[in-house]
Amino acid sequence: MNSETIPRFPPHQYGSQADARHKQGFRQVTYAYMMENFFGLLKSELLYLQDFDSLEHFKTELIDYLDYYNNRRIKLKLKGLTPAQHRYQTLQIA
Repeated sequence: MNSETIPRFPPHQYGSQADARHKQGFRQVTYAYMMENFFGLLKSELLYLQDFDSLEHFKTELIDYLDYYNNRRIKLKLKGLTPAQHRYQTLQIA
Protein backbone atom coordinates (compact mmCIF):
# COMPACT_ATOMS: atom_id res chain seq x y z
CA MET A 1 0.00 0.00 0.00
CA ASN A 2 1.45 3.34 -0.93
CA SER A 3 0.48 6.86 0.04
CA GLU A 4 -1.75 7.12 -3.04
CA THR A 5 -4.06 4.34 -1.81
CA ILE A 6 -4.32 5.36 1.86
CA PRO A 7 -7.74 6.86 2.52
CA ARG A 8 -7.64 10.52 3.49
CA PHE A 9 -10.10 12.01 5.95
CA PRO A 10 -10.45 15.77 6.01
CA PRO A 11 -10.63 16.79 9.69
CA HIS A 12 -13.76 18.90 9.25
CA GLN A 13 -15.68 16.03 7.64
CA TYR A 14 -14.44 12.83 9.30
CA GLY A 15 -12.47 14.06 12.31
CA SER A 16 -13.59 11.61 14.98
CA GLN A 17 -13.60 8.64 12.59
CA ALA A 18 -10.10 9.44 11.39
CA ASP A 19 -8.85 9.82 14.96
CA ALA A 20 -10.39 6.51 16.00
CA ARG A 21 -8.92 4.66 13.02
CA HIS A 22 -5.51 6.23 13.59
CA LYS A 23 -5.51 5.23 17.27
CA GLN A 24 -6.65 1.70 16.45
CA GLY A 25 -3.91 1.31 13.85
CA PHE A 26 -1.32 2.66 16.26
CA ARG A 27 -2.41 0.17 18.95
CA GLN A 28 -2.16 -2.70 16.47
CA VAL A 29 1.38 -1.69 15.52
CA THR A 30 2.33 -1.32 19.20
CA TYR A 31 0.92 -4.74 20.12
CA ALA A 32 2.67 -6.34 17.13
CA TYR A 33 5.97 -4.77 18.21
CA MET A 34 5.48 -5.97 21.79
CA MET A 35 4.77 -9.52 20.66
CA GLU A 36 7.76 -9.57 18.30
CA ASN A 37 9.95 -8.33 21.15
CA PHE A 38 8.61 -10.97 23.56
CA PHE A 39 9.09 -13.84 21.11
CA GLY A 40 12.60 -12.62 20.31
CA LEU A 41 13.47 -12.72 24.02
CA LEU A 42 11.79 -16.11 24.42
CA LYS A 43 13.86 -17.57 21.61
CA SER A 44 17.17 -16.08 22.75
CA GLU A 45 16.68 -16.73 26.48
CA LEU A 46 15.02 -20.14 26.34
CA LEU A 47 14.77 -21.92 23.00
CA TYR A 48 18.30 -21.36 21.69
CA LEU A 49 20.00 -22.16 25.01
CA GLN A 50 18.89 -25.72 25.52
CA ASP A 51 17.69 -28.90 23.91
CA PHE A 52 14.39 -30.33 25.04
CA ASP A 53 14.01 -34.07 25.60
CA SER A 54 10.25 -34.11 25.18
CA LEU A 55 7.21 -31.91 24.80
CA GLU A 56 6.61 -32.19 28.55
CA HIS A 57 10.15 -30.95 29.24
CA PHE A 58 9.53 -27.99 26.93
CA LYS A 59 6.19 -27.20 28.63
CA THR A 60 7.83 -27.26 32.07
CA GLU A 61 10.65 -24.96 30.95
CA LEU A 62 8.20 -22.62 29.21
CA ILE A 63 6.06 -22.31 32.34
CA ASP A 64 9.18 -21.59 34.41
CA TYR A 65 10.31 -18.98 31.87
CA LEU A 66 6.90 -17.26 31.86
CA ASP A 67 6.97 -17.13 35.67
CA TYR A 68 10.46 -15.60 35.53
CA TYR A 69 9.44 -13.16 32.78
CA ASN A 70 6.37 -11.89 34.63
CA ASN A 71 7.39 -12.15 38.28
CA ARG A 72 11.16 -12.13 38.79
CA ARG A 73 12.73 -10.28 35.84
CA ILE A 74 13.94 -6.82 36.91
CA LYS A 75 13.49 -4.11 34.28
CA LEU A 76 15.32 -0.78 34.32
CA LYS A 77 12.45 0.75 32.31
CA LEU A 78 10.18 -0.10 35.22
CA LYS A 79 12.49 1.67 37.71
CA GLY A 80 14.13 -1.56 38.86
CA LEU A 81 10.85 -3.35 39.53
CA THR A 82 9.63 -6.65 38.18
CA PRO A 83 6.59 -6.47 35.88
CA ALA A 84 4.39 -7.91 38.65
CA GLN A 85 5.60 -5.29 41.16
CA HIS A 86 5.05 -2.53 38.61
CA ARG A 87 1.48 -3.69 37.88
CA TYR A 88 0.71 -3.88 41.60
CA GLN A 89 2.16 -0.44 42.22
CA THR A 90 0.24 1.03 39.29
CA LEU A 91 -3.03 -0.45 40.57
CA GLN A 92 -2.40 0.97 44.05
CA ILE A 93 -2.05 4.49 42.61
CA ALA A 94 -5.23 4.26 40.51
